[in-house]
Amino acid sequence: MKEAPGRHRLWQVAVVAAGLALIVLTWVGTYDAMRIEHAEAQAQVQAELANEGWSSKCN
Repeated sequence: MKEAPGRHRLWQVAVVAAGLALIVLTWVGTYDAMRIEHAEAQAQVQAELANEGWSSKCN
């Protein structure tokens, strides 16, 4: 039994869509991780400055 040509095209579109979805999810996860790391670094700098008594000059 031979497959319909439209069905083959549907599988191609599904595979490409799945690949693009994985790429997008990877980028979103990477961006979120970078944003969190930046916030942690910023909090650490503010904590160090507060410990030195410079917190009033940062704000």
